[in-house]
Amino acid sequence: MVLMVMIAIQQAALRGQSRPGSSVKSPAESHLRRPVSAVFLPDNRTLCIANQISGSLSLIDVEQGEVLGEWKLAKSLVSLATLPDRTRLLAVDEANHELLLLHVTRESVRVESRFPVSSGAIHVVATPDGRRAVVAALWSHCVEIMDLNTNGDSFSPLLRHRVMLPFAPRLQCLTPDGQRVIVADGFGGGLAVVELASGKILASQEMSGHNTRGLILSPDGQKIVLAQQILNEHLPTTQENIELGQLMQNVVRVLPLSSLVKAGHQTTGNASQTGTVLPLGESRAGAGDPAGVAWLKGDRLVVALSGVQQVGVVSHVHAGSVTMARTAVGQRPVAVIPRPGTSQVAVLNQLDDSVSLADIDQQIVDRTISLGPQPSLLPKNRGERLFFDARLSRDGWLSCHSCHPDGHSNGRLADTLGDNSYGTPKRTLTLLGTAFTYRWAWNGEVVSLHDQVRKSLIESMHGAKINAEEIRDIVSYLHTLPPPPAVLPHAIDAADQASIDRGQKIFEAQHCQNCHIPPIVYASHESYEVGLTDERGLAKFNPPSLRGVSQGTRFFHDNRAESLESVFEDYNHPGATVLSQQDLADLVRFLKSI
Repeated sequence: MVLMVMIAIQQAALRGQSRPGSSVKSPAESHLRRPVSAVFLPDNRTLCIANQISGSLSLIDVEQGEVLGEWKLAKSLVSLATLPDRTRLLAVDEANHELLLLHVTRESVRVESRFPVSSGAIHVVATPDGRRAVVAALWSHCVEIMDLNTNGDSFSPLLRHRVMLPFAPRLQCLTPDGQRVIVADGFGGGLAVVELASGKILASQEMSGHNTRGLILSPDGQKIVLAQQILNEHLPTTQENIELGQLMQNVVRVLPLSSLVKAGHQTTGNASQTGTVLPLGESRAGAGDPAGVAWLKGDRLVVALSGVQQVGVVSHVHAGSVTMARTAVGQRPVAVIPRPGTSQVAVLNQLDDSVSLADIDQQIVDRTISLGPQPSLLPKNRGERLFFDARLSRDGWLSCHSCHPDGHSNGRLADTLGDNSYGTPKRTLTLLGTAFTYRWAWNGEVVSLHDQVRKSLIESMHGAKINAEEIRDIVSYLHTLPPPPAVLPHAIDAADQASIDRGQKIFEAQHCQNCHIPPIVYASHESYEVGLTDERGLAKFNPPSLRGVSQGTRFFHDNRAESLESVFEDYNHPGATVLSQQDLADLVRFLKSI
């Protein structure tokens, strides 16, 4: 459906106003920044960096190795995209759900306009001609296609299409002609191709991988390159399976674009059956949590190995074999930005607020530039570092983040000892909102989050011995994670609200609240028989929280239900439940509003 909706008209330039955008923050100020996205300005020596926590924009001179300034612009900057002249940039403010138009030079940063986008906006790309932009909204499960209409000082974006996707999108890249956008699932293995002119989904496929954190096109524009992980759902999480790199593979996947979109046809299917998977890591040297990727001359691909604090240079990509040289960088490298005309790349080290300038030909780090002083780390900050650190696992193959991307869930099954048995793989649960959870594990036998963290690190990841303070720090970090938000429509009208209200009454009439206790958690500390058993006969399950259940794609402990409707229609949950089609629709609508 085409939406010819003006979402914002030109707003007054923000020079001199009190709203962030015109004041310079001294880089000497002590605060957390968390760099996540960057682009080079036209001089190819000034790097412009978006900081997630501080909502600031930092400029650094990579030749002099100095910070030129830091501008407070937003609450949470998460993505940058250049327009054709490379002095006007688009930026996403995740917290305020806004897209910003910036004018940036070495001396100044100015916000020219702001306009609203969907909740969970996390990534933006712009077409080569600068006429269109596409914003991916993670929690809203959509991409928004906009006409930018940039003429001189005029900037009045027009929302052409809001395209709903079957997954939560994170990364995007445009095809060389700027006519289509490729969108990757932020948590699981979804991949979609959307036509910008029509808003039509040309392809929607599922991969065996998950946690896709790198997405680019090959230099010839014929292949899609993804950095992701592949969890073997049927292997137990033993030390041997981790050491051999068989449990959690860290890979670069190369897919022919033609395999996703055939001329004039819509495609669906399994993208895992096409293309090439290039494994990263080797015995005793895992390559946990591959992230940002970038192409260099000579068929080389640079990959940020975010879990082991390295960047890897993968050679012979198109030949289907892997030769990888590694270089150590800072804490959690998440993005790699090639410096035009050189063999140098800028690596954003998210968790120590720094940029490493690495010479790929020489395989050395020329210098590391701090974006500014950090305050003393609190327990939650230390816990965050541990959560994303694959070196806590055996040989660096996986981190907590590997199965719980950003604290959520990859949606996959994992055969852990969480239920005290192997051979019983179960769905990975979200850790968002876990501070409010009563008990842990599908059998509900773990009564403390500290015990659950310890059990996972020792029995699932098989890493070095961890001490009590480190466990407390990880728990402190987990306690900062809010529950996942509901996937809400962009406008709830009277009829929709009436459906939600009817669904809540059905929820109560069916006594669902006995196991999923409202209003905060929608879970329980007890375990119940619900007509299901696992491979070893477990028949009592601790009910997972229903908060943000609309963010799920499959349900029950073994992912057998492919939709919320299937939970009731195909499995009569919680037992002998018979609902009319209208009652079912209302109940599902209520659940999706929680």
